[in-house]
Amino acid sequence: MHSIATPKLGGLAILAGIVLSLGLIQLCYGAALNRNTCFILLGAALSAGLGFLDDVYNLKPPVKLGGQLFIAIIVVAGGIEINFLRQPLSLQIIELGFWRKIISVLWLLIVMNIINLSDGLDGLAGGLVFISAATLFIISLLTNQLNAVFLLAAVCGAVLGFLRFNFPPASIFMGDTGSLLLGFLLGACSIEGVLKSATLIGLAIPTLSLLIPLGDTALAILRRAKKRAHIFKADKEHIHHRLLQKHDSQQSAVLRIYYASIALNACAIILALSRDLYSILLFLVIVFIILIAAFKMLQIFQSNQ
Repeated sequence: MHSIATPKLGGLAILAGIVLSLGLIQLCYGAALNRNTCFILLGAALSAGLGFLDDVYNLKPPVKLGGQLFIAIIVVAGGIEINFLRQPLSLQIIELGFWRKIISVLWLLIVMNIINLSDGLDGLAGGLVFISAATLFIISLLTNQLNAVFLLAAVCGAVLGFLRFNFPPASIFMGDTGSLLLGFLLGACSIEGVLKSATLIGLAIPTLSLLIPLGDTALAILRRAKKRAHIFKADKEHIHHRLLQKHDSQQSAVLRIYYASIALNACAIILALSRDLYSILLFLVIVFIILIAAFKMLQIFQSNQ
């Protein structure tokens, strides 16, 4: 999208902002760092390191995926794991037992890659991460899951500061250094914060919060499988590319995706605070309507090509 050379290691600045913020909180209040937070920061540093290598040397997809798997296994082995899910209708707790580590590793891999794939327009990945991190912060705070609150606050602040220079027209990119870092942090913080609350319906809340990049990634996989193209082969058929073709402005395309993400995250907050089954079913219906609207939008984009 750019005709001039643009720095692409902005993820290092985001990492520095997060680490310095947590260091200051620890110095002032002594409550920001514990064992689990340290494991998450280790995973964050490793994720940024993997992204840095990819930005500089353009790693092959299997190598990159292998690095992500290694990082996820280390962090999950350190205790960052999903211990239970909620049965959607009865709200009964389902203990995962042996499967908790496998599901936790898969969740981290999914979130890392959907944020990585969403980084296609100036400010898009950063804005989506900020909206989701702010939502997870609010839910974690309201449900008294304080382990992830400081981390999420630091992520929000670092990303918001970075967006000042990354919003269209960007003067710097986050690169894979930033997208893998932020994807990992969102995945880990959702496990450590939102998914630890016994009032939530399993993965429904973070899934709803991240529904746009999740849906875009699922469509990309189906699209490439249908064309028999390599699953890691880049294309310009993502939702943000189609919006850009229609509106001919990065800023306009990015803002439209922001608005949709804000609406979904507002639903996620209300769903998280719902206590009775009827309220939960109501918001699931709303989500279904949103998905139908998104599908209709995709049909319109395809007809205009």
